[in-house]
Amino acid sequence: MKYDLVSIGNAPVDAIVKVDTSFLEKFGMEEGALTVINAETRDEMLEALKDQKIDFISGGGSANVVSVLCSAGGKGAFQGRVGDDDNGELFIQSLK
Repeated sequence: MKYDLVSIGNAPVDAIVKVDTSFLEKFGMEEGALTVINAETRDEMLEALKDQKIDFISGGGSANVVSVLCSAGGKGAFQGRVGDDDNGELFIQSLK
């Protein structure tokens, strides 16, 4: 099969939740900035947000570009590695 675009990149899952500035400050984060965190910080943040509505969505620029291309009628493929877990399955399903 011939593709208009083949994209290779990360396969992250983003957590979207409304928080106030004090939450960001507690975890050393800035509004509007990308912050990569480790598993321990992730777990602490999720515990602090356990009563909040959190939306988990697939992310990553490479996959997003392919998704938009395909939505516009193009033929695209994404190459990336996902985990064998719920987030990996969420990412795979989001591209179908």
